Amino acid sequence: NELRTLVPEARFAVAHGRMPEAELERTMTAFAAKDIDVLVATTIIQLGLDIPNANTLIVSQAERLGLTQLYQLRGRVGRGRNQAHAYFFFPRHHELTPQANKRLRTIFEANELGAGLEVALRDLEIRGTGSLLGTRQSGHIAAIGFELYCQILAEEVRRLQSDVPTTAYAPATKRAPVLDLPVSAHIPDTYVSGQGTRIALYKKIGDAATVGQIDALEVELKDRFGPLPEPVNELLYVARIRVLAAEAGITSITRMGSDIVLLPERMSSLPVSLNLGPAVRVGNEQVRINTTRTGGKWRSLLMMMLRNSAQGASTTPLTSGP
Repeated sequence: NELRTLVPEARFAVAHGRMPEAELERTMTAFAAKDIDVLVATTIIQLGLDIPNANTLIVSQAERLGLTQLYQLRGRVGRGRNQAHAYFFFPRHHELTPQANKRLRTIFEANELGAGLEVALRDLEIRGTGSLLGTRQSGHIAAIGFELYCQILAEEVRRLQSDVPTTAYAPATKRAPVLDLPVSAHIPDTYVSGQGTRIALYKKIGDAATVGQIDALEVELKDRFGPLPEPVNELLYVARIRVLAAEAGITSITRMGSDIVLLPERMSSLPVSLNLGPAVRVGNEQVRINTTRTGGKWRSLLMMMLRNSAQGASTTPLTSGP
């Protein structure tokens, strides 16, 4: 009723688990047919729905939901061609528990194709896996990460079986930077028709660890499917930015209004030469590129900055432009 008062022109419907099955089915069918504008629902919608026209999700009291629930709910939107948005809200003056804060941070960072495995691993880190070799089903591995935990576990099992001394453990894999750039980066079905082939290509691009590997993939795509359409060029651009950002020690590159915001691990890890002009603004903890002041050349400017930093080509101390 409150929403109807706020947006009287919208058509609302309600879905929850206590509704009769026939009524629930009619409601979901009407929503899929666009006879309903806004569906107000419980978490009953988190599995088994494929409604391409649903492009916005708003979750209230998201801090009460598990990480898998959050991930499944987010997957209900963005199943069509249109840009989708998912908003996870919690009470303004409510202090989040450390676990809830980690869950919401994870769902914010895991925004790439194939992020389900990363979400599952983080869920294990947050909740703990329990005593895998015993009866006590509780535990906590967040301090070292799931991969290193499994390595330690495997080496301990081998030691117990054969009295082999333990060895030094490798450091945990560095987390990929968070990217949110104002680009339309994807592989159109008009360019690669097979869904399985597109998914395989997404995986190859996501697994590329160097710019050279991405360059080789570009040659392969041109050879197999012809000249690259603009969305594929943008996808390869984002892949190169991801690799260079990781090498330069950048934790995230996101858009904020008309700015591209870079957050480095250390400000000294992102040297900016003095001739970049007023489009680049440097703060104590971030670097901003104003896209409107670059004359449409923010992509090349961002690429140049990351290349210089990743390759150590610039030794000029970080300082603001004129």
